[in-house]
Amino acid sequence: MQDAIDYKTLYEAQQVKLSLLEAELAQLKRMIFGTKKEQFHPATPAGQLSLDIATESVQATSLIKARKISYSSTQVENKSVNIPVRMKLPEHLERRDTIIEPAQSLDGLRR
Repeated sequence: MQDAIDYKTLYEAQQVKLSLLEAELAQLKRMIFGTKKEQFHPATPAGQLSLDIATESVQATSLIKARKISYSSTQVENKSVNIPVRMKLPEHLERRDTIIEPAQSLDGLRR
């Protein structure tokens, strides 16, 4: 028997290669045709260190084994929201109303 060809693996490898080539093409187009603000700047500036993460190993994830994650949300009713409020002053404390007015107007000070 001939070796069985795993078309799914070949398809995934071609998809990864295609995405890498499209990213490279977009970067080259920015270098050639982009305005000064869009032109290529190195990913790692001269003073910045890189993490040395192999991009091939990160992008080589299997599309077949990928699962869709679904989330559900529930709304909680706000029955009583405890907003901090100042406590009232005790009744036995003395209360005074003091009105503070300016002594003179600015025109009176300049004379």
